[in-house]
Amino acid sequence: MLDSDWTTFGYERAMKGQIAQSESRLDKLLDDQNLKSSNYQAYLTGYKKGQNEYCSQNAYILGVTGGPYNGICDLIDWTFREDYNSGRFSTANGM
Repeated sequence: MLDSDWTTFGYERAMKGQIAQSESRLDKLLDDQNLKSSNYQAYLTGYKKGQNEYCSQNAYILGVTGGPYNGICDLIDWTFREDYNSGRFSTANGM
């Protein structure tokens, strides 16, 4: 895969709310290929961009709509999880 493909892959994972994969984990997913350092750096670049976009959305609405949240915003915005849970809780109680 090209670095641009890795950037897109990282971006898409983050936009789905998935946690970042380690270099060793991604290396295991490649069959008989080795993950190049530049590929992993491209993945992280895309992931960070997607993470920033994902974490800039309204966490309460994400919770209300049942969107996924796996903690990827905890270090960026400490209120994100709280707002997300408030949205999930309001839906569960019919508010």
